[in-house]
Amino acid sequence: PATGQQVRYTISPKNAETVLKADHIRATVDYLTSPATGGRACGTPGAQAVALWLENQYRDLGLKPLSGSWMHGFHTPGGLFGRNVLGLIPGSGSNYVVVMAHYDNLGTLNGSFYPGADSNASGVAAMLALAGRLSGSGLPVVFAAVDSHADGSGAAALKNRISGVERVVNLDILGGASPPIYKFWKDFVIVLGGDHIYKMDYSKLVEFHEKNNSDGTIAVIDVPMEEASRFGIMTCDAEN
Repeated sequence: PATGQQVRYTISPKNAETVLKADHIRATVDYLTSPATGGRACGTPGAQAVALWLENQYRDLGLKPLSGSWMHGFHTPGGLFGRNVLGLIPGSGSNYVVVMAHYDNLGTLNGSFYPGADSNASGVAAMLALAGRLSGSGLPVVFAAVDSHADGSGAAALKNRISGVERVVNLDILGGASPPIYKFWKDFVIVLGGDHIYKMDYSKLVEFHEKNNSDGTIAVIDVPMEEASRFGIMTCDAEN
């Protein structure tokens, strides 16, 4: 392309490996799970070091500090001092899209070190990869690395800090080393889009998906037409 020309990609399973670099993601996970970070428990020197590292990552990716600051401190119910690290991609919209991932973990308990690769170095690595791709998208996006996830105080502090949120994407436990419960089961990815579907019986969705040999299956609920603007509209054929 010509100098200064911006090339945009539509990420798909076929080209994802050319857009999101596995070695970059692995390097992020390796750092977050290293003994130097101590497991990243809230209020520990390891968590503070990771917060400073995240600030530098945001800066290198071209993000802007939210409300003039990268660090947004809060106190937990147990008296610990936590730090949410917030970076902004400015945009033209009036409401924010928030992409969040908690970076804290258990730390060291009873002499055992918990590195937290799945919970939640995997989510932080994915969040940083997205931050590097969404610049120039036109949307105002806040990237939130959240501390103290177990008691919810980090998320509560984030909610109090940001107003005018259009939607939230929470990246949590995107990978793991545990073997499947039943080795003969196939792997599926289920994406949940709202609180109203968390009580669904997902086994029926998977059964329908396999029965129809689908590439992808979408489950929706019926709502009154006057509420459709809140949920969106999907048209189905005679076979659903």
